[in-house]
Amino acid sequence: MSKHKSRVTIIKVLITVFAWVLVVILTIANLTLGAEIANERRHQPTPTAEMTHRHAVLPGSSQPPPGEGEIPPQFRPYLMPSTLVSLLPPTSDSHQAVRLVIKMIGIDVPVWEGDDWHTLKRGVGHTPGTANPGETGNCVISGHDDVYGEVFRYLSDLEPGNEVLVYNNGGRGYKYKVYLKFLVPPNAVEVLDPTTTPVLTLITSYPYLIDSHRLIVVCKLQAMPRN
Repeated sequence: MSKHKSRVTIIKVLITVFAWVLVVILTIANLTLGAEIANERRHQPTPTAEMTHRHAVLPGSSQPPPGEGEIPPQFRPYLMPSTLVSLLPPTSDSHQAVRLVIKMIGIDVPVWEGDDWHTLKRGVGHTPGTANPGETGNCVISGHDDVYGEVFRYLSDLEPGNEVLVYNNGGRGYKYKVYLKFLVPPNAVEVLDPTTTPVLTLITSYPYLIDSHRLIVVCKLQAMPRN
């Protein structure tokens, strides 16, 4: 019996030692893997607030991004300049949009490259990566409806058939005609998707001073306007 008990004890000791060795090996492996993952993450680009915003919601919001503070409706008139900037934005690309004219609602403004909050303070902005005026694809231009000039305040008044003119930095103009307008939630980013035909998509917040949705006005390319 004593020999049997000794063998059992030896086996238990060996099992215990093996278990501890296994634990040590797994711990070291986990620590090494954790270090590799942490090192890999350090070398990956961290998404910026602008990137997250661009992929999460449509441009044209009247609400500032995090950190800018809220703008109560009663104070918004004080943020609206009496006149918009009249100078065209500098750009080295002759194909980029620089001017938007919609006579039906009294718009004749410069177009800036970019659609972030700070860019749209200056007027209307062209979404980077979308088509340039006259090109096949989706040319997207956004603006505020109730702050910083209210440039797109009356965008909802447009009806199918109304003309919209967009000029590029090379001095060439393109005529579009409205053919569709609709409301979407702010996260309906599919309206930014490329198209197989040359269209112009105009975006702003809606309704006025509430801004719970986005108003989308889609226009089809017609021809160059006459000088």
